[in-house]
Amino acid sequence: MAGAPLQMRVEARTELAGDMTVSCTGGTPGTPLQTNATLTLNRNITNLSANNQITQTLLFIDSGGGFQPSAAIASLTGPNSVTFGGINATLSATGQAVLKITGIRVDVATSADPVTAFLSFNGASSLSLNTNMATVGRPLAGLLTSGAPGQVNCILSVFPDAMTMQAAAEKGTVVFTARATEGFETAFLRKQAGELTGTRLLLRYQGFPRGTRLAVPDLIAGSSAQSQTSPGALGVPASRGAYAPSAAGSLLLVRVLGTDAFGAGGYPVLPAGAAPAFGTLRDVELSQTGSGIAVYEVLDSSNLLRESAQFPTYLELTELPANTPAVGSYKITLGPIAPAGAVVTSIPSFADVTPSNDCTTLGDCNSSYFPRLFVDRTEITASAAIGSGYQVEYIRIRNESGAALNWSARVDYTNGADWLRLDRTSGPNNSTIRADLLPEKIAQPGVYRASIIIDAGPVAGSRIVPVTFTVTGANPLLPLIESVSHAASFQERLVPGGLAMLKGLRLNGNDVRVTAGGTQARTVYAGEQQINFEAPSTLAAGASGSAEVVVTVNGRSSIAKVVPVSPVLPGVFAGGILNADGVANSTSRPATIGQTIRLYVTGVPRTAFSSVNVRIHDWQGLSPVTVDDLPGTPGVQWMDVLVPNGMPAIAADVVVCATAPGESQAQACSMPVKVHLASQ
Repeated sequence: MAGAPLQMRVEARTELAGDMTVSCTGGTPGTPLQTNATLTLNRNITNLSANNQITQTLLFIDSGGGFQPSAAIASLTGPNSVTFGGINATLSATGQAVLKITGIRVDVATSADPVTAFLSFNGASSLSLNTNMATVGRPLAGLLTSGAPGQVNCILSVFPDAMTMQAAAEKGTVVFTARATEGFETAFLRKQAGELTGTRLLLRYQGFPRGTRLAVPDLIAGSSAQSQTSPGALGVPASRGAYAPSAAGSLLLVRVLGTDAFGAGGYPVLPAGAAPAFGTLRDVELSQTGSGIAVYEVLDSSNLLRESAQFPTYLELTELPANTPAVGSYKITLGPIAPAGAVVTSIPSFADVTPSNDCTTLGDCNSSYFPRLFVDRTEITASAAIGSGYQVEYIRIRNESGAALNWSARVDYTNGADWLRLDRTSGPNNSTIRADLLPEKIAQPGVYRASIIIDAGPVAGSRIVPVTFTVTGANPLLPLIESVSHAASFQERLVPGGLAMLKGLRLNGNDVRVTAGGTQARTVYAGEQQINFEAPSTLAAGASGSAEVVVTVNGRSSIAKVVPVSPVLPGVFAGGILNADGVANSTSRPATIGQTIRLYVTGVPRTAFSSVNVRIHDWQGLSPVTVDDLPGTPGVQWMDVLVPNGMPAIAADVVVCATAPGESQAQACSMPVKVHLASQ
């Protein structure tokens, strides 16, 4: 037995195996050959069948006049075996006959091992084989990609009036590009005999924000065409593409509409015999969850060249979602897809396999059009006592290339859980991750380990930052800080000169002191579980400003707690609104429209008084009549505000805003509080 091994796509569920031949010699010329043959492979057989009988003619016999189809019936006798029953032939004048088995299809995707076949005979004729095993296929990756799977950080973008690649380029429409490359020269195949379609490539989109529109070209000309379709990405000049048929073939893909979610069925946008018109864009239908599929089928290709193609996707988004990142993702696979365990009903069919990167094959991994990830931390080591304040570490991410970098981050725990918190888990280009180590999430002392994995895709690379957190037993004699917050808004924040609230355990004593940023703060109130203090005016504030807060009780100091510092952050105290007559504002005692109300606030340093303004209901930019410190209460201010005539008699929101000194754009506003208004 001899095999003609073919290169087989390792992703394929219905891949064609190489031909197998058996030469029968030494017989008496003209005598009949009557036997049955059973072929067993190390993969499941996936030919289409009816009542366990394969519908195609697979066995041919040459008795001296060339190969002729045999009438033997091919029956599936197991998932990976087929029996040819009733083989009849007459030996040639030289006493020979050659049997050829062809057209066997197998599920390659279950293993990367070579595909082998084992043949045995039984019947009236006595046959013996020198070897009954042959290799009929060598699996290789059929698809390699660049840029996919990938993440898209969506920004505002609009489509042109005319849906063409040229109009989109002139409009400046956002476009992201994936590249698909053959793993070997015959991986992208046009429709073959016995197949329902040519090889298909599936672009699948997920998680795009509500209101997103995506559009892709109707036709894609590949690298072997006259001009490759490209929006000007990945080193290829911008071109809508150009193609002309040739004897050698060149890569041409057409979009298929109306397919199912696995890329099967549908109809091509280019009718048979029609001349291709490149550059036209057509929408991708997206679900309510921002998912969709664009399917392309190979119409032409070369079997002599390893070909690649670019797949640009154009994006329209006219409004960014509130309070959530505008992020989507996409990937490319071969198709149609036959899910694992599903009955194969389409030839060809493929498993849902994420491709490897193609830049090594194409030799452009270090090109400037690919992003390159740099992370400034190689490890994080910290320690704390159980129940103490969290520790803060920073990881800076940088893109060392010119192309857009999209990264994601996650935590993998070796032991323990939830003791490491990241303030962000994805982002574009240059960013900083804040990592909080949380002793409060750990019940027992010990050494805890985890890894922060930052992944920027197969081209830009990924980095692993090991984290070691040593947690010791809490000292029952020391004071413990549980939280430090803004006294009015309760945000975890300090404002220079503002009133802060510290909560914890063992805080009462004869000598209680609080330091913030190394400077002793003025204590306003001290109890067993709470201390109110005025944050020192010397604290450094800003986007990355923070201060260590330490409480010392009778000479024993707590573990420091790191607290962010803002230059200004107004907050109105609960119940801190008085009417003009000095009575607390309430539903039963509303303020009179046209008169003054008094607000008690904190988080507005004296240096920012000139930039304070108030909004009541939808009346904005109201300036306080008077602003001053509250005598006897450090860190608290009061301000009088005139309620304008013409305002409705309602329960209205009051918001206080202030701008940090020297920062004309850095305005901060309080949380809204209710003021009850009545007509005069």
